[in-house]
Amino acid sequence: MRLAEEKQSPNSSWKTNLVLGYFGKKKQTEIDEFRNNLQRDYVLYFVNYKNSMLGIGGVGTVTRSLSKIFPDLKMICYDPEYSQEVVNKIDPKLENVITVDLEKVDAEIFHGTYAKLYLWPVLHNLQSNVSESEVENIRRTFLKCSKIFAEKVVETSRGKKASIFWVNDYNLACVPGYIREISPESKIIFSFRTPFGVFENPNLLEIDAKIIAESLLNADIISFHREKDVLHFLDFINEYFHNDPNVKINWEEYTVEYKGHIVIPRAFPMGNDPEYRIELSKKKESKDSKKQFKAIIKGKLITSVSRFDKTKGVDFELDCIESLLKDFPELKEKFTFLRVSYLSDMKKNTRAYTDIYNHILSRIEEINNKYGTESWKPIVGMFDSCLNDLEMTGLYRATDVLLIGSLGDGFNHISVESVMSKIIGDAPLQLVTTDIGATDYLEGYNRIFPKDVQVSANNIYKILTRSSYKILSNYFKLRASASKLYAYNWAMGIIQAAIDITKVPLVSKINI
Repeated sequence: MRLAEEKQSPNSSWKTNLVLGYFGKKKQTEIDEFRNNLQRDYVLYFVNYKNSMLGIGGVGTVTRSLSKIFPDLKMICYDPEYSQEVVNKIDPKLENVITVDLEKVDAEIFHGTYAKLYLWPVLHNLQSNVSESEVENIRRTFLKCSKIFAEKVVETSRGKKASIFWVNDYNLACVPGYIREISPESKIIFSFRTPFGVFENPNLLEIDAKIIAESLLNADIISFHREKDVLHFLDFINEYFHNDPNVKINWEEYTVEYKGHIVIPRAFPMGNDPEYRIELSKKKESKDSKKQFKAIIKGKLITSVSRFDKTKGVDFELDCIESLLKDFPELKEKFTFLRVSYLSDMKKNTRAYTDIYNHILSRIEEINNKYGTESWKPIVGMFDSCLNDLEMTGLYRATDVLLIGSLGDGFNHISVESVMSKIIGDAPLQLVTTDIGATDYLEGYNRIFPKDVQVSANNIYKILTRSSYKILSNYFKLRASASKLYAYNWAMGIIQAAIDITKVPLVSKINI
């Protein structure tokens, strides 16, 4: 994609275009001006289920970037281990964390069951891991915890300045409605980090669809990663509310009016913090980590990294590797596939996950026994270690090919942070991926297809055997496009849209 010319304010292009935001590195003076104006008039509250102030991964990068731009950022989250002692011992930034009090049992139902086992798979067009009767039994707890979050948000925000509440991700989807109910004049952002249906509208139970939709329609801005998610959302609203006089969809401006309130759903390109990634790459710890990963593999390193979840396509990736080994025997001992995926304690105690986990371990052993040699295992699985940012950076630096077999990702942050972790002396990264949100904004990658393992394996073979010139050419395209995706820009675009969307530029394409 290429960056379109920014319109003069007032910018009417937002009315007919679904992707908005900023590309490229912003001058420090622009960031300073934006921050100063925001802090003069508003207090920004970032509402996330978990404490991500010092987190890793996508939401960690978002929070870290927000706190860099806005040092006074307040985080509201559930963190039963948070205390002043932790603040003093770990990091003073944690002073800005405000915790929500939930009963442990309620928190496990709220996040671990209703959100993770029901909403998450359904938003990815997969089957729920809990039955309809189980959902009926836990819905009340989900709503109760959502209301507690909203009450804490409003209670915390009492002050002279106006507040902007940025509510993050699907598990807090019912919080905007309660905030609006308690504080009608609030300025509310809601961000989906997941897709809103991979192939079609999410197939929620009707009562949940209406409860969640009505809550989301109380936001001012709803941000998605992709244009198709915006369209799915509007279709979703139309499906459940087409006869409701309180809900009116403006299909010319892609907005929804709900009881006189206008909500604007848009896609904003997600980003990374390139300076942070390079800083990590230059540290001795990441260099040591790179050496450690190189020591356990033979040949080129194909890496895949994700949470352990059935939406992440681990089985499909193994299908591709097995097909590669079967059809191209000349690749024996020429590559190693390293599959890194952390299985949390909660998931270890959930049969839906343990069944998949045992199946994956069995498949890896079977493939290794069939195609491996005494000195080479084609697949190495790491499922018990939660790598920190420096260890992950070392892994990225060691990687030749990043394989993403996800069956549906909102964006997939790893696709960007991996290429931005490469420094001089590292092998240029090649990206092979399914249809993820990031592919709307990246160039220089290759595609694989969950419904066609043979074609996918052939595409991986071409990457492993391509010329040095082609490797560098694709890498430069990939890095050039990834370098335009800054987390700062994503944050600034969304916040500016909540304040005055006419000042947010139109993004049509990335100019490489």
